[in-house]
Amino acid sequence: MTSLTGRDNNLDMDNRNRSFSFIWKIIFLFVLSLLMCSVGPFALFAPVPLTFAFLLFGRQLFLLSSSLIIISTFAVSTTYPAMAPLGGFFILSFIYSLLIGEMIVRNLHPQKIVTYSTGIVLLILLSLIVLFFSISEITFVGWLRTVVDSVIETVKISTGDQLNSSSEQAQAIKEFIENPVQIVTEIKHWFLPFLFTGICFSIWGSLMIILRNSLVWSKVIAYDFDIQDLVSFKSPYVFVYPLIVGLVLMLIGPQQGIPFDVIGGNIVYCLGVIYFFQGFGVFSDLLTHWNVFGVMRSFVTILFILTAWKVLAIVGVLDTWINFRKFFKDKNKGDMA
Repeated sequence: MTSLTGRDNNLDMDNRNRSFSFIWKIIFLFVLSLLMCSVGPFALFAPVPLTFAFLLFGRQLFLLSSSLIIISTFAVSTTYPAMAPLGGFFILSFIYSLLIGEMIVRNLHPQKIVTYSTGIVLLILLSLIVLFFSISEITFVGWLRTVVDSVIETVKISTGDQLNSSSEQAQAIKEFIENPVQIVTEIKHWFLPFLFTGICFSIWGSLMIILRNSLVWSKVIAYDFDIQDLVSFKSPYVFVYPLIVGLVLMLIGPQQGIPFDVIGGNIVYCLGVIYFFQGFGVFSDLLTHWNVFGVMRSFVTILFILTAWKVLAIVGVLDTWINFRKFFKDKNKGDMA
C-alpha cells in the first residue's frame, strides 16, 4: 500500500514537472517573439517562435496565449504610446504565424504557403489602410507628413550639435531633415513595393527557418515537404512580360505629368522579390554542388542575401531561359539553405 502511494506521488510530481516545463516553453517562445518584434530587422522573423508554439502546443492554446499578449500590449500602449509599434508588429507576427501554422497542418506545399499567406496579408493590410483613410479626416499623404516630421524632430534631438560638423554623415542627415516633402513623395511612390517586399520576405524567411528546424515539431505534425521544396522555386514564364513592361516604363520616365518611371519601378521591384527567390534556389543548389554545408553555408548565405540580393534576382531572371541547375550535380535532398 505504501509503495502504491509513493508511486502515485511520483506520478503526480512528474505530471507537475511536465506542466511547468510546458508553461515555461510557451512563455519563452512568446517572450522571444516580443523581443524580436522590438529589435529592428529581427522583427521580420518574429513569426518563427510563434509558429513553433502553434505547431507544438496546438491551435487553441496558441490563440489563447496570443490573445492575452495582444490585449496586454494594447492596454500598456494606452498608458505608454511608445509601446504601440511593438503591439502592431506582434499582431502582424501573429497573423503570419497563424497562416503558416494552419497551412503546414493542412500539408500545403511551401511555395503555396508563401503565395497564399502573402496575398492574404497584403489584402488585409491594404483593405485596412483604405478603410481607415476613407473614414478619417486625414489623408494618407498628410499622415505620412506627420510621421516624417516626428522622425525628423527625433533625429534633431538625438544628433544635437553634430549637425554643425562638416562630416559626410552630418551633411547626409542635414540633407535628410531639410527635405521632408521629398521624403514623403518618395515613400508614397514606393510604399506598395516596400509593403509587398516586407510581407513576402518575412513569410518566406520565417518559413525557411521553420522548415530548416523541422526536427523541433515533426514528431507532432506530419508534413510531407522540406526546405528543398521551398527553395526549388521556378517562377511562371508569363512573369517575364510584365517585367519587360516595367523596365520599358522606367526608361520612358515621367511624361505629361504621369510618373511612368514610378509605375514601372513598382512593377520591377515587386517582381524582383519573386525572381530573388528563384535566384536563391539556384544559389542554394550551387552551394550543395560545391559541398558547402554547416556554419560556412549559413555564413555565405547570409552574406549573399545582405550584399548581393540584386545579383540573385538577376540570376533568377536569367534562369527563366538558362537552366543553371543542369550544370550542377543531382543533390536534391542535401542540407539546404
